[in-house]
Amino acid sequence: QLKALEKITDSIAHQESLIVSMREALDRQKRFAAASNSITSTTGTADSYTADELLDTLPSEQHRFEYLDT
Repeated sequence: QLKALEKITDSIAHQESLIVSMREALDRQKRFAAASNSITSTTGTADSYTADELLDTLPSEQHRFEYLDT
């Protein structure tokens, strides 16, 4: 039971770190979107940049499944 509780605690901590990463990425995306709205000629470039940045910031699915399997 203690081992199961430790795994649950670790999982919660991991989920919290994912939420923090997602929140930071979304905040950056909002800032870049605001900047791109003021410069209409570069809107497409700014949008693709923020999407790439969001994907780079979040942990990979493979890492998440490895963590849950251990």
